[in-house]
Amino acid sequence: MEELKNVFVRNPDFVYRCIGDEALLVPVRMDVVDADEAILLNETAAFIWEHVDGKRSLAELGSLVSGEYDVDLNEASKDVLATIKQLEEMSAIKRS
Repeated sequence: MEELKNVFVRNPDFVYRCIGDEALLVPVRMDVVDADEAILLNETAAFIWEHVDGKRSLAELGSLVSGEYDVDLNEASKDVLATIKQLEEMSAIKRS
């Protein structure tokens, strides 16, 4: 898939925090945290967020997810694409 070649970078206007077993993305605007818009990430989405660095392609992220969670590479790649699409729609990431 051509889209697996894409590389993304995190939006610095989002703060990532782990509180207990939960991972949150919180948009920060004009130095004010908007807690009403906090985004709860599941374990896989948090793992993907942590590895989006502006250097790794989506294919590389798929390989990381596959290895971390011992799932088929094809399934991992589908999960990465779905998660990236959601994060992009929320403006939490953008294409590098």
